[in-house]
Amino acid sequence: MLFFFLSLFSNLFAGVITVTSGSSDNLKVTDGDTIVLNGKKIRFSGIDTPEINQTCIKNFQIEECGVIAKNLLIKKISQSKVECVEEGKDYFNRILAECFVEDQSLSKYLVRNGYAFAYQKYSKKFIEDENFAKKNNLGIWATTFQYPWEYRKTIKYLKKGGNLIFIRHSLAPGNGDPSNFEIDECSTQRNLNNNGIAQSKIIGSFFKKNRIKFGEILSSEWCRCKDTAKLAFKSFKTFDALNSFYDAKFADNKSKQLKDLQKYINQWDGKKNLVFVTHFVVISSILNKGSASGEILITDRNFNLLATIETM
Repeated sequence: MLFFFLSLFSNLFAGVITVTSGSSDNLKVTDGDTIVLNGKKIRFSGIDTPEINQTCIKNFQIEECGVIAKNLLIKKISQSKVECVEEGKDYFNRILAECFVEDQSLSKYLVRNGYAFAYQKYSKKFIEDENFAKKNNLGIWATTFQYPWEYRKTIKYLKKGGNLIFIRHSLAPGNGDPSNFEIDECSTQRNLNNNGIAQSKIIGSFFKKNRIKFGEILSSEWCRCKDTAKLAFKSFKTFDALNSFYDAKFADNKSKQLKDLQKYINQWDGKKNLVFVTHFVVISSILNKGSASGEILITDRNFNLLATIETM
């Protein structure tokens, strides 16, 4: 039977408390930067790891980076004794501490291996370790990701609803459209390649995994946009105001399309999220900002940019 003990003692000079566990039976790993030790919830200070539902993208495939960070911590601790030096409490009344296994900082280990970030808003302690991981393309640094604090903010906006979500169609190699373009004939248009198909599914997975609700999902009439919408969301409606006006033969449509889009937004009740699957030229005209293939841009109804998510 494993023996455990809890020792709490104050260092009168440093003003710290050390919490020591002699048994992994009294340790629970919640996620990459939070543990429960002998009933006390401890948040690692100075670092931030991906949230447990957070994913990253590598080579057009989803990686469960939040789960990976948690599992890395579990593996590192294994059956070892954990010591934590308390540094205070956070907003949620969790103990803020740096924790150690065999005198090695778990925070430093996670950051240096690329599965945690130096939380520079609160501490500069692990910047050197982050720079090492970034330079060597370790862990999350080899993927496309959102910083955890940006991810939390994004999910908060999306859960609240009332956002405009602009999505540039997924990867469709080329520029513009062929001279024989016909709107009802996909064979005459630029279309999604295999990576674009995978990317569209990644877009859909993000919203599904995070249980984001929508009002309507609208798409350009171009096949690459419709395919992106279908693969990501299954059901959608087309809206000609979202069509491309990049090529010269469609350039005269720009003014009317933008007015029609603005009118639609003005009449929208603003309660649920509204999705627009469209083109670079439409997004840049509205937001005055470029976008990558498959990029998600979230704004309020006045087009103030709230968050962006890259998907390749």
